[in-house]
Amino acid sequence: MLAMSLGFRWMFYYAISELLTGMAFCVLLYAVISSFNSSDTLKKKILRSLLALFLIYTISYFHQLALLPALFVLIFAGLEGKRFKDKTLIIIFALSIIWSYIRIKFFSVDDYTHGKILSAEIYREQLFHLFDLPSWGYLTAYLLDFAKWMFYLAVVCIAIMAYKRKWLMLLFFVSYSLAYSILVVLTYYKGESGLMIETYLPPLGLYTAFIFILLFSEKEKPKLMLGITLWLLFVSCRNIYVSSEIQLRRTNYIERIIAYGTTLPNKKYILNEKNLPIDFLVVPWALPFETLLYSSLESKDSSVTFAFCSPVNQYGSLAKKTNGIIGPHWAPEWGFHNNEHFYLPATEYLNVNSSQADSAFQPSNYNPSNLKLIPLDKNVTVPYHGSAYAFVRIINTSGKKIHSIPDSAEPVFISYKIYDLQGNIVEQELLRTPLDVDIYTEYVQGVKINSPKDKGDYLLEIDMIRGENNWWHCQARTKLHIPGKSIFRWM
Repeated sequence: MLAMSLGFRWMFYYAISELLTGMAFCVLLYAVISSFNSSDTLKKKILRSLLALFLIYTISYFHQLALLPALFVLIFAGLEGKRFKDKTLIIIFALSIIWSYIRIKFFSVDDYTHGKILSAEIYREQLFHLFDLPSWGYLTAYLLDFAKWMFYLAVVCIAIMAYKRKWLMLLFFVSYSLAYSILVVLTYYKGESGLMIETYLPPLGLYTAFIFILLFSEKEKPKLMLGITLWLLFVSCRNIYVSSEIQLRRTNYIERIIAYGTTLPNKKYILNEKNLPIDFLVVPWALPFETLLYSSLESKDSSVTFAFCSPVNQYGSLAKKTNGIIGPHWAPEWGFHNNEHFYLPATEYLNVNSSQADSAFQPSNYNPSNLKLIPLDKNVTVPYHGSAYAFVRIINTSGKKIHSIPDSAEPVFISYKIYDLQGNIVEQELLRTPLDVDIYTEYVQGVKINSPKDKGDYLLEIDMIRGENNWWHCQARTKLHIPGKSIFRWM
């Protein structure tokens, strides 16, 4: 349980889990390897060796990187029991190395993951810029913020190994963990997705958990080990639960655009990348399929799908095809046929993000008589020195859609002001949120709210804004509460 929770945060909620499933099998591999006994009969040794090799073979097909945690387990088992001359373990390790090479070199040519393996030249080139890479910044944030208790535990374990003069195990743990981390950082050196980097970091929790159990499993310290283990499980599970906020925001966004899509006839839509709430959507490549699947849960007649692009006309003639759907950017032409689960009409895609630089968009067309913002929450709570989202229903009765791409000289956003209970405005940096979609008649829009510096109760006023300070005075007002510092903030 510790190995499978220490390094997890947001990744716990992500559907892609091949590497993580392979990690679970690495624990089983350790159970098999550690059961080897020099007094075993030849038959038992052969059976256990075959079982270990089968597990390694299975792990390799979950994800090719899962072989690295498997190799860690083999080396750890050898060092733990000082089995440097154990021929059975040496043979298993040698066969694992050979199979790892064969699996990566010859059996993953067409795999998506094989495409993530860069050339040796790129790895060497980026190694000299390691500390300047965006992915290095994400790794440090992961270790010092998201998974800091795993990092604290690793530091404590290193100190104990140094005190007990377990130099070989210390060298192995530090070098293996560091090499693995650098491999992930270099592979995603562009830092294009924090979530994808985090996908490959949970094995660090497995490495740390194995070392912790080794150091604290002495018979005279069972209560200490149990106490620390329960505390680490509590902290890890609590932080995993807190990370669900990102997934909840993501699901809420998908529900809102689906509701929007069902009000228009096309049922197939293209979003602009500039309007995506990337701070919680993060990895939007699956959005066409997510929206199609989620919208069809109610009935096949409620099916809609949203692709995204940048620039607006990226897909050109593909968006005009009435059959098929637009998939992820690396395979946009995606075959689709209506069936008993899904139904999409034979229509072209509709761009639901229009340029505000278009002459057809005139902000003077909108005023408080034909544009209203209605708050959906009577009370909005924003974490102390954090951020949250407030939601408003935008009702447009002007007869003209509100364009959403903020690319004009004086772009239009949705923003907010905060007042104290005496009606005085609270000074803070103005945060603007782009509209998710063009607003024809009605849409529920999320507005990102940053906490003022002091806790307490306030009034929140949400409004449309053009340029630097041209408010539309269609505002929605609601109560805002900023709680004090959480007792769990240091977790």
